[in-house]
Amino acid sequence: MDSDHQDFLHLENKAPRYFRIDDLPIDVICYIFIIAYHDTTIGVGSDGCRVPRLMMSVSRFWRSIAVNEPRLWTNIRITAVHGNMEGKLQGFSENLARSKALPLHLTLSSDYRSTSVLRQRIKEIATPHLHRCHSFGITVYNSDLPNDWIPFTQEFQSLKNVRLDLMSWSQQTVDLGLPECLRSLQIHAEGRSASALHFNSEIEHLSLVINAEDAAAGLLHNAKGLKILEYKLTGPSNEASSRFPCKVAPQLKHLQCISSISLYRDPFSPEGSTILSMPTRTFDPCQ
Repeated sequence: MDSDHQDFLHLENKAPRYFRIDDLPIDVICYIFIIAYHDTTIGVGSDGCRVPRLMMSVSRFWRSIAVNEPRLWTNIRITAVHGNMEGKLQGFSENLARSKALPLHLTLSSDYRSTSVLRQRIKEIATPHLHRCHSFGITVYNSDLPNDWIPFTQEFQSLKNVRLDLMSWSQQTVDLGLPECLRSLQIHAEGRSASALHFNSEIEHLSLVINAEDAAAGLLHNAKGLKILEYKLTGPSNEASSRFPCKVAPQLKHLQCISSISLYRDPFSPEGSTILSMPTRTFDPCQ
């Protein structure tokens, strides 16, 4: 029997060896944490940071790693609700600080009973970090436009993706004030007309969920650079009138008209992750 085979048998007969995850190099542990962070099946939690919060609760060692790994704190959410919000506001501030200088994915929403004072406090906490916000989503239930966030302010210097869920606003014309660097805009305005909304950004990807065909007029007036349009009418329509002529968006490569299910390519999901519905019609917009 050769020596290599003897060595193999010697190792095989030894008791199995187990390693604690804490014995791994810290950069390897961080990599494992980040994989778990991007596993959307776990759920993001109300603050967007459910995974790192779970990691922090395991041990002091894990807490130290999680708190000091900014890649675990880049997808942050907060909802303004009625009642005591001091703890959530403190957590919101801490989560933003933990993300350090990395690009942010920020999602804000407000309960219909939330106060303007509370919403202003949320903006005050977020404002120092808005210059590195790449993706921003907001749900407005009880605030007419313009409001504290719309039109967008100059602090949004790096904004690439915006999602607006608008449930209430005045009918006066509102310029969204979107930055020129914006590339993707999603607007969900089922309950009201969106015809009063305008923007001047040369976006490439527009996703609309609206309740009337004329609601798209203001949103498509500057759509020459548009390449992807995802379009859902929640009100009555017909196929012929739902087509957009080529002159609206001469560079348009992809048009989806959806009748019953919303389609979102969520910029707040991990890269490469897409949430799709089943389109009822997909066709060449020039036909």
